[in-house]
Amino acid sequence: MKAVLNEMRLSGYQIGHCMFRIFIEWYGKFKHFDEAVHVLSIMEEFGVEPDTLTINFLLSFLVEDNKIKLVESVYSLMNSKGIQPDVFTFNVLIKALCKTHQLKPAVSMLEEMSKYGLLPDEITFSTIMQCFFEKGNIKNALRVRDRMLDMGCIPTTVTINIVIKGYCKLGMVGEALSYIQEEASKGFSPDEFTFNTLVDGFCQTGHIDQALEILDVMLQEGYDPDVVTYNNMISGLCKAGDVKVAMKILDQMVKRDCLPNMVTYNYLISSLCSERRFDEAIELVRDLSCEGLLPNVCTFNSLINGLCRLGDQANAFQLFEGMKMVGCPPDEITYNTLIDHLCFRGELDKALGLLKEMELNGYARSVVTYNTLINGLCKNSRIAEALEIFDQIELQGIKRTLVTYNTIIDGLCNSKRLDEVMELMDEMIMEGLKPDKRTYNSLLNHYCKKGNIKKAADLLQKMSDNGCELDMITYATLINGLCNVGMVEIAFKLLRSMQMKRMTPSPKAYTPLIQALFKRGNSGEAIRLFREMERTAIGLDAFSYNVVFVGCVYVVGQLEMLLTS
Repeated sequence: MKAVLNEMRLSGYQIGHCMFRIFIEWYGKFKHFDEAVHVLSIMEEFGVEPDTLTINFLLSFLVEDNKIKLVESVYSLMNSKGIQPDVFTFNVLIKALCKTHQLKPAVSMLEEMSKYGLLPDEITFSTIMQCFFEKGNIKNALRVRDRMLDMGCIPTTVTINIVIKGYCKLGMVGEALSYIQEEASKGFSPDEFTFNTLVDGFCQTGHIDQALEILDVMLQEGYDPDVVTYNNMISGLCKAGDVKVAMKILDQMVKRDCLPNMVTYNYLISSLCSERRFDEAIELVRDLSCEGLLPNVCTFNSLINGLCRLGDQANAFQLFEGMKMVGCPPDEITYNTLIDHLCFRGELDKALGLLKEMELNGYARSVVTYNTLINGLCKNSRIAEALEIFDQIELQGIKRTLVTYNTIIDGLCNSKRLDEVMELMDEMIMEGLKPDKRTYNSLLNHYCKKGNIKKAADLLQKMSDNGCELDMITYATLINGLCNVGMVEIAFKLLRSMQMKRMTPSPKAYTPLIQALFKRGNSGEAIRLFREMERTAIGLDAFSYNVVFVGCVYVVGQLEMLLTS
């Protein structure tokens, strides 16, 4: 650069700030940021003092590429040379601080500005406000807005939209609407961004009807919804399980010359596959191909998941091989879907084969992959292999989760390997994981099955000491265990204790007691308890009725024996 500048000077060219800004821009575009900063030193060598405009130009490049340390360095240089910053300088510095979530220093910059006699503008306030909203700190975001108004800074459409988006992001869509009405009375007119934000906000909070109303208002006001608006609407409808209306929105989209993209199609294909409407999903794949779009990994994952749900393993694997042939490599989700399906069907060797394939092809294996395999192996009594996978997780540098520990603990409990369970519980605590209800329920179930009520009671105390509340499964397990050892009265008190805590006992809590009462010959009380279960319990199934039927048969049998003896 120096050689070029010397040659220019010798040729009689005036070398000024504009020339150095060209060099800064060139270095910035090619990501040579250290060289861009060094331009300031070269300027001085050529007798040109860096000015505010040149430094602002440099700072804007550095901030856009998150070179925050260099931003701090340039600002320090600016201060040391006595170069006066302007509002733009502070806006760039505040943006840099907000990008690194340094909100306190960002706010203090407002005081720094006043020392230079500078007034913050709409960009200054908007940047800080947006960062507070992103952090979920609505209180401070609104304080910044109020400060902006107090200083006589009139909010623009951009500022108003930041507040609307902030409300919607936090699920406060009602507040967003009230704010729009308030600003509309002062002359604010919603733009496409406003409508997009509201549609997305209502969809995210499950208020689909209101989102559809906003879409109608948008059309009535003469706005053309873009692909983002339609995608938000279709996504919300699909999540709400209303694929029929989502398909109508797709039709409306096409009629209004708004071309659907892969995101649009993937939302719909995923939902259709989830509802086992595979033929319709395939029709959409054909449609997108006609539009010149190619299925991506998300599309294939939805289709493979749909086939697995239908139990069509052969076609799922055919599609798995097919996606590789058309240049669309599978990802971790593809493998996890197939591994989960194989584990569900008990085809564990094939599932382990897929894990090996992932490893050989360099695919990342997450804890989800391993958890799925451990669960499958434990359910099929292959605990030794499950423990191997459990150890493998640590060797891969992957952090084991509470789900990992709970799954292996449940498997060990079912295999009656209690000593190892205790070791694992100590290990998980050392790793910073707190045993939860599922952890304790697995152990509790084991103790109750063995009739070891003393240890079950000790475990309950431990649960309580660790702040882990008893849930429906805990109560049902205990009631069953108590009934099995003939402690029916205590089990009955436990049932009533559940009700005192405003918990609705499940059929699994009632049926052991009903069975025990029939066996004791107390059929009247058993029938009364069954009637209570019919009135209050949720999820009554055939087994619940079968218990009463078997109980009645048992009582009749006992009576016949008495009569014939």
